[in-house]
Amino acid sequence: RMPRPGAYAWRHVVGLEATRASSDKLGRRATVSGHANYAAYCVAFDGAGEFVVTGSDDHLVKVWHAASATLRATLRGHRNVISDVAVSPDDATVASASEDGTVRLWRLKDGAAIAALGLAGPPGAWLEDRWGPPVESVAFDETGGLYACGNGHLDARGWAASNIFDAWGRRDWSAGGVDGWDRLVEGCPLRHAPGEEPRVLAARANVVATGGGSGGVWLWRGLDDEVAGLAIAKRAADARLEAHRATPAVRDPEQRATRAAKGEELAAVAAAATAALSSRAKLGDLEHGHAKATTDLSFSNEGDRLLSASVGDATACVWAWGADAAGRAVAPSRLIMRVGGPDEE
Repeated sequence: RMPRPGAYAWRHVVGLEATRASSDKLGRRATVSGHANYAAYCVAFDGAGEFVVTGSDDHLVKVWHAASATLRATLRGHRNVISDVAVSPDDATVASASEDGTVRLWRLKDGAAIAALGLAGPPGAWLEDRWGPPVESVAFDETGGLYACGNGHLDARGWAASNIFDAWGRRDWSAGGVDGWDRLVEGCPLRHAPGEEPRVLAARANVVATGGGSGGVWLWRGLDDEVAGLAIAKRAADARLEAHRATPAVRDPEQRATRAAKGEELAAVAAAATAALSSRAKLGDLEHGHAKATTDLSFSNEGDRLLSASVGDATACVWAWGADAAGRAVAPSRLIMRVGGPDEE
């Protein structure tokens, strides 16, 4: 959402205080009206600039033909306001995030529904109205990875969206196996520490950045084969531990001791799998971020710089970092720009 109207500095930065020269240069080409009187706070172009995707508080996502300003498709399925939209690098897929707790995938060319994804719960939990907290931010990277996060979710999550699209195109709904549908739509968590509250993200060049309500900014490795393999191992370890805990209790002291020892062994394996995934996926923390919640993130085209912003503390930071032999971020530095005026809190 936009900053409050009284913030002149923000209004100037985002172009609301346009000069005559900028108005002439950025002349209005067309006005589209398709969301009735509902607000539309998110918009995205496809890579070719042929289509524009909008999301609105009317629970709808719409695809427009940019040149003619005509409606191409209306995407229905969300049950709450749309918080963010994104288009995949190959212009095949649209992703929409909603306050209903889901991310939905659609085929751009005709608006066909592909999948509904959740940040919390098992695959398909959204069907039982167990949506979870809102999803606020969604982004693709150049390899077809899709990432999302939202206030109230402990972690961000990533999916191999290109693989989901391919499986959907083949009508392959098989649940099991390494490439099974359930594994694809479950995705891979990006584990955050308690209190970090990831709410916004950006992705570029196989690097993902997340920002949270604590004001922090974190860097993650994109979903390569190694990260995906570690995620599979973690899910398998968690499943074995849950199955063991679900077995009936026993009265015999010796059997009870054996069961407890087995539980401790499985818990240790699950913890090790979680630690291995987190260690490989997380590239580093950009310490001393913002004093208040991070509200926006954007990578440079090369992916070697990151812009973060906070409406709450009226600052923007440009980040740069090095990399060690394992690819982890080291020696981060930042340039701070304070853009708040005297009327800012």
